[in-house]
Amino acid sequence: MTAITETLPKPAKLSPREKAAATDEAARAIIDAEANKREKKTERLRQMRLEREATAEKIAVAAAKTKKAVTKKASAKNSRAKAAAE
Repeated sequence: MTAITETLPKPAKLSPREKAAATDEAARAIIDAEANKREKKTERLRQMRLEREATAEKIAVAAAKTKKAVTKKASAKNSRAKAAAE
């Protein structure tokens, strides 16, 4: 065991400036990674929202068309019923 510890080189001591630079580099890398992840998530959520809004709009248009068709049919039936009653 002592033979191993004697043969391994000791790590060089870093100056405070080098330690600060290494810490700064690591922190910036983490911040950049988080920013990229946040931007991707925002874009994904934006796409999902746009798709949901488009689907809701299509459903609303289809419902409006159906409602108009039903209203026209009901009006025609009511007109015929009134004419028959008179």
